[in-house]
Amino acid sequence: MAEARNETACDWTVRGMDCGSCATKIKDAVSRLPGVSGVEVAIMSERLRLTLDEAQTGRDRIESAVRALGYEIAPRAASARKDFVLPATPTAG
Repeated sequence: MAEARNETACDWTVRGMDCGSCATKIKDAVSRLPGVSGVEVAIMSERLRLTLDEAQTGRDRIESAVRALGYEIAPRAASARKDFVLPATPTAG
């Protein structure tokens, strides 16, 4: 019987990236960890997204790997997870 996987989509804000090399370093470091897949790093939005099998690697290990490279990392706030949000517009009464 195959072992059940506990995969979770994870999203962090990473500060301190200023070039493609920074993003590549982060992607390479976290991609090597067991249970990590689908790694995406976006410099402009300061975002790290990945799919994580938490039975193999915890979120804290991802954060430690990124901090070891010299970057700040924090879970992305729910309000920051949307790429673009239109402001509410008043309605005519």
